[in-house]
Amino acid sequence: MESKTKITYDSNDSELVYMIKENSEDAKDELYKKYSALIHKEINRFKVRALSLGIEYSDLMQESLLGFMSAVNTYDESNEVKFITYATMCIRRKLLNYIEKYSSIKSQTMNNALSLDDDNLALRYIKDTNEKEPLNSVIYRELIKEINEKISVLNENERIILEYAISGLKAEEISEKLSIPVKQVYNTLYRARKKLKSE
Repeated sequence: MESKTKITYDSNDSELVYMIKENSEDAKDELYKKYSALIHKEINRFKVRALSLGIEYSDLMQESLLGFMSAVNTYDESNEVKFITYATMCIRRKLLNYIEKYSSIKSQTMNNALSLDDDNLALRYIKDTNEKEPLNSVIYRELIKEINEKISVLNENERIILEYAISGLKAEEISEKLSIPVKQVYNTLYRARKKLKSE
């Protein structure tokens, strides 16, 4: 039976960190290989919770690597803390903060989306900034997926008006596009909201 490789700290870590700070790509590759198992272990610690929120494994990997590089860039050997301990803390904190932020934004945005207010500011903000903020892009995709799964309970008219609202159009703009009274738009969105919230 093959034995698992155990990650251990040795004096080489400090040297590698120093070389990385001196822009050594070889040292960066070597340190990453050494701590690759630790990175995956920390990802797996949060994987179940993250996947249940709709966060993809690749997003967790990206955040853990950012945490790892933060550890490399800020590690100070004079503090007498082993690099493995410091790196673990940085990776874990980065993943936890990302998941907590994702969960908070998604929950707030989903509630705002289903309220279907006139300006629908939360959805419009996320849609407008999803290219600048990777987290917003992930949440927006997941949010649209959830709404699409629920949307089957709506009739065709409700779906059309809802989709316009989600895209960021105001009630007046929807009214103009469909040549219907603004009041009818509000009434339809109200019915759609009730149906979606009851799902």
